[in-house]
Amino acid sequence: MVKSLRILNLSLGGGKAGSGVFAVSLASQFVKAGQFVIQACSSGSITLASAEKEGLQTHIIDIDGLFELKKAAQLARFSNKNRIDIINVHHSRERYLAIFAKKVFHCNAKIIITRHAVSGTVPFFGSLIYNWGADMNIAVSQVVLDSLRKDLTFKKRLILGGIDLSKINPPDPAYLGYLRKTFLPGEENRPIVGMVADYDPFGKNTREHGKGHDVLFRAMKEISRDVLLLLIGPDLKDCSFLMKIGLMAGIRPDQIKIIPFQDNIFPFYFLMDIHVLPSYSESLGLVNLEAMAAGIPCIGTDIGGINEIILHEENGLLFAKGNASDLAVQINRMLENSQERKRMALSGQRRVQSFFNMDRVANETLNLFRELVENG
Repeated sequence: MVKSLRILNLSLGGGKAGSGVFAVSLASQFVKAGQFVIQACSSGSITLASAEKEGLQTHIIDIDGLFELKKAAQLARFSNKNRIDIINVHHSRERYLAIFAKKVFHCNAKIIITRHAVSGTVPFFGSLIYNWGADMNIAVSQVVLDSLRKDLTFKKRLILGGIDLSKINPPDPAYLGYLRKTFLPGEENRPIVGMVADYDPFGKNTREHGKGHDVLFRAMKEISRDVLLLLIGPDLKDCSFLMKIGLMAGIRPDQIKIIPFQDNIFPFYFLMDIHVLPSYSESLGLVNLEAMAAGIPCIGTDIGGINEIILHEENGLLFAKGNASDLAVQINRMLENSQERKRMALSGQRRVQSFFNMDRVANETLNLFRELVENG
């Protein structure tokens, strides 16, 4: 029986996406469970800063493309020198790096790819390299697992994603007051409808595969009460563009507030009365988990990932994909019934605590790691 593992956790993205937060939280849980962990990050990334804040041992790897054989050779040497048992990969950009390290440069570690997004590769041909080089693919949701099946990815396992509940604590009242005064002055009376998401004005959001800001903007016209729309998470350079889109959709300037990406997003959930995630596609939707854990009732698109978290009328509400009128109906319903809002918020908290906590994720993942190492 393998009692302790040596794990190299690769997360080489910028760190803004949920997968970067997940990777650091998972590494921290591994350490708490008595494992040896090195968190590999890109230089200057939020992931690096978060890992250092958590007290994790870090290693810098900077890559620019998919086929960096020199870096793959360096990774193989580093892994073998540190007697790494498992390389756990979290982003698409470093999957090839880890696989080439193993298959071309004789890295001894098992390669585990945690799949945080729905696979969009061509069946079989797109998954060839993963079938060749990965020892296992972990799907963070059922919709991701289904996409791996469709793409003929052979080695796969479902381990539902989660969040670190220790990070979801009500902010100090004085600090919450500071946030209200700073970001929402004079907004003591209107309900706050919040949305935490990035925004890509020239990419996926224009192809109906984004977070659905446009759906929420259109729904605002049919909301029966005067509400403030609080959008958090776009890059600073994109905030003015997103504001223009909202105004063009007919939202009054005083009805919308946009706050750029925040390193510590958790206190901002406590400013909201409702959280909405109207995505066109989603692998899981960690922001829903964060909002639920904070006791904020959630509304989301009825699609895979989101509907694995939100159970309609039990712990939140769902609406038809891209249907702004249906979204408005659900927002109105939640705003008009405070008791239902409180009931769903409490049910949401319980669901996150029971099914989507990082303790459970880490335990299941470590059991899988041990199984793979023991089986050789």
